[in-house]
Amino acid sequence: MPNSFTVLDGAMGTLLASRLGPNANEQWAALNAPEVLTQIHRDYIEAGSRIVYAATFGSNRYKAAYPIEGTVPAALEAARRAGGARVALDVGPTGKMVGPLGDISFSEAYDAFSELIRLSAGADLIVIETMFDLGELRAAILAARENSDLPVYCTMSFGPGGHSLTGCSIPGFVLTAQSLGVSALGLNCSLGPKEMGVMLNEVSCWTDVPMISKPNAGMPDPVTGQYNVSPAEFARMCSKTAFCGAELLGGCCGTSPDYIAALCDELSKLSPKEHPHPDRSEYICCASSAIAPGNCKTCELTDIPSAPEYLEDCDYSSLAEAAMELECGAVTFRLDGLASPAHAFSAVEEMQGLIQKPFIFRTGSTEMLESALRACTGRSGAECSSGEARLTAQKYGAVLL
Repeated sequence: MPNSFTVLDGAMGTLLASRLGPNANEQWAALNAPEVLTQIHRDYIEAGSRIVYAATFGSNRYKAAYPIEGTVPAALEAARRAGGARVALDVGPTGKMVGPLGDISFSEAYDAFSELIRLSAGADLIVIETMFDLGELRAAILAARENSDLPVYCTMSFGPGGHSLTGCSIPGFVLTAQSLGVSALGLNCSLGPKEMGVMLNEVSCWTDVPMISKPNAGMPDPVTGQYNVSPAEFARMCSKTAFCGAELLGGCCGTSPDYIAALCDELSKLSPKEHPHPDRSEYICCASSAIAPGNCKTCELTDIPSAPEYLEDCDYSSLAEAAMELECGAVTFRLDGLASPAHAFSAVEEMQGLIQKPFIFRTGSTEMLESALRACTGRSGAECSSGEARLTAQKYGAVLL
């Protein structure tokens, strides 16, 4: 097989259910049946997988049925014992809505992901997958980058219309994840290989890092639960995805080692397509699908004053209303009138739920800038002069102006 393709594994839950029963839990298996996990990984490796995902998808404080301090090392060890492939710490969503109106705050999501990342000893890389919310994805990426030196891959899940459940657009996802320094990105779950191939065409227009494709085996029958795409059909459809520039390919729900073996056989017939690398370095975006990403060189920039009259009792709604009245492609937000970095975080967090435009932050304070960038879902711009502030802007992938 051409070296330019890296084959990932397929579903874990599908195989656990078939071998341990329909109520099988990956964390229980890590503690009580690690040999079953090892055999599943080995089956995928023998089929051709070169990266396997450890059984840690639901290992966070909000979803785990057992203490992750015991289950995560056991799952990683079970994957390593299979041999012959790189092992990824698999990071799934918390299962909570994140944000000022959600179940948990951004900081709580970050803490939950950090707990998991700090247990990554024995992993070769970190894969963040099946994310629906861009804010939660950002929390997971930052937790990975700040608590580990391992490469970080990430995939989001989109519906047939090209939007996630929380309204994130594909360009918004790609610009944000790439700016935060992930090593590869793409799509997984929710879609079959044909539909995912269409969306990866759009991903390829925005990214210059390797692309990941991990579709479902079609859609499940509502009565039998059986997926409607066979291994041979899955492989043929995925091979077309490779022509979009996908370099890391595998399967998600409903797939098995048979699907991976068929995929490897199909990819062995292909010469990888040269993937163009578009220059999107000047583009900023908000999380919403309502606004297309804008180029900082062409955006009309209009200041929001952060003067005290807008900030009585830390009520940022009036500040947001002032910004909504502006007719511009992006809004420049002067942060220095705010009382503290904590106020900057709160202001940006609350305002971005109302303002469907990307932000450009202007400040002389590194601390203010860090708080604003940490709170902002999407890719921002930053106007700053000090070297320290510029390094902070680079950490969060902001466009420097």
